[in-house]
Amino acid sequence: MRDIRNADELISDSWENMELYRMNEEEKEKLLSGKQLEQEYIMFPKGSVWEEHAHTRPQLLLVIAGKLTHVVGRKEFVQEANDVLIVPKNISHRAFAGKQKPLLVYVFHKK
Repeated sequence: MRDIRNADELISDSWENMELYRMNEEEKEKLLSGKQLEQEYIMFPKGSVWEEHAHTRPQLLLVIAGKLTHVVGRKEFVQEANDVLIVPKNISHRAFAGKQKPLLVYVFHKK
């Protein structure tokens, strides 16, 4: 896990690598106010499972509360509050919520 450099740099990155970042409150607010980004707040029941899938655009997954685990191949990314996971476009991944009820923000580029 990496501490985020700053939200402006993260928003402008090419998002070609799967990365897990830890954000502070100021960085999180700046990320969520990005004009070129679309956001959707979602709360899932505990024990939720997302089957393997991919997206045609890069995706940022911000966990607001709870815990979420993403799996890509044999690699696991465990997110807790204030963690952002970057999933590049066309990368097959799956996820599960475990025992907690996560609140997420899905963030996509508008392109």
